[in-house]
Amino acid sequence: SIGLVCACASACNLTGSRKNGAPEVSGLPLRLTCKEAHRLVSEELDRTLPLGERLRVRMHLLACGSCTHFKEQMQLLRAAMRRLGE
Repeated sequence: SIGLVCACASACNLTGSRKNGAPEVSGLPLRLTCKEAHRLVSEELDRTLPLGERLRVRMHLLACGSCTHFKEQMQLLRAAMRRLGE
């Protein structure tokens, strides 16, 4: 088992609910939950995210070590799968 584990539920304080008047990028709240960040990190492996989504993910990753680790694990897994296909 590769063990892609997210410790965000206990390690990240960015999972709380959003407040009205929170900063926005491209009409979307700037703050992502860890669940949203995981979805976007996964999607980013398959397609180029729009600028607003890229910025939101980058901001989240700057503040959340667990999601940064998740992204690194996903990149490592993708690279390993590509090597298997060669």
